[in-house]
Amino acid sequence: MIETVRIVKDNGRTGFATINKADFDPKRHELFAEEPAAAEWTVVKLKARLAELGVAIPRGASKDDMLALLPEDER
Repeated sequence: MIETVRIVKDNGRTGFATINKADFDPKRHELFAEEPAAAEWTVVKLKARLAELGVAIPRGASKDDMLALLPEDER
């Protein structure tokens, strides 16, 4: 499966375009943020995302500990 990202695109319809992650160039593109940054997520949402990624959460982990378990591009 090819990884994709959403970039800002003001075309009057969606406001974003989807491109291959390998084609993303921060000099030419701006990531489209459709939801708040991970640091603003609730603990429940954070746990759900880590579960989607198959990441084991250590017992007693704090929210900051869980944030550190996210891939760097999702923090």
